[in-house]
Amino acid sequence: MSDPASDPALKEFESKSLKLFDVLRRERPSSRLDTTPRDIAQVVVRMLRRRDELLKSSCQLLVGLRQLLQDTRDAATASSLVSGSLTKADNSINKAQFRRQSDVWTLLAAAIKYTPQQKETESSPGEENGIQHKLDKDSGMKVDTSTSEKVIEESERLRQTLEKRMRVLESCLQE
Repeated sequence: MSDPASDPALKEFESKSLKLFDVLRRERPSSRLDTTPRDIAQVVVRMLRRRDELLKSSCQLLVGLRQLLQDTRDAATASSLVSGSLTKADNSINKAQFRRQSDVWTLLAAAIKYTPQQKETESSPGEENGIQHKLDKDSGMKVDTSTSEKVIEESERLRQTLEKRMRVLESCLQE
């Protein structure tokens, strides 16, 4: 808003008030009821100036409140995004823990049944990459350690996925 002192509307009110004062001064003092028209005009002009100042400060407060409301909405949106990301991460972690627990129990059961052979004489050169060992001759079971390699690879993929989600979460919170 413009400065109240340079406001053309206020200057116009002031000039009209002064004209009214001149008209009242030309009247006979006995016919006038009010003896202080200049004081009244000055009070009116001061009230109008004060009104403009109050309107200006009210507008500034309104702009501040509007920005605060927008920030609050943004925070609520970010909160819901964070909540959704945390739920997804929790579900992923639970699934991964369940798979790992299942793998550990499978490996433990295989290890309990495992009877070491004299030496690895029976293993062929092709089995070194898959690293398969013979178990108890009676059961005829073999332990495939490539499963543990798959678990390790899956863990690495899960870790990378969680890191990406955390970066997205951090970027949401920083905005």
